[in-house]
Amino acid sequence: MGPHPYVVGGVDPNTGWDCSGFVQVVFAKAGIAVPHSSHALTTFGTTVSESEARPGDIVARPGHAAIYMGNGKIIHMTFTEVTISDLTPGWMGGGGYTFHRVM
Repeated sequence: MGPHPYVVGGVDPNTGWDCSGFVQVVFAKAGIAVPHSSHALTTFGTTVSESEARPGDIVARPGHAAIYMGNGKIIHMTFTEVTISDLTPGWMGGGGYTFHRVM
């Protein structure tokens, strides 16, 4: 966690990545290929309800993606760093997020 360069389309924590690049890299380390697009992540995997969400599920809306940690927390790349945040109704500028299980 901490500061990393934000680069649109990036997938490397050393040279820069964006939110969906962060999600893609984390899942790749587990041997799971996911799309590199927050919009594509909104339909990827099996959609589950928020009450069914469990750690490791992807949380996505067009324009932003994260990984659910449980207990209302997410880990994601902001414009300045990888951080843990509360998942709130207005998360990252808007609601409309969905949960997706890929494991």
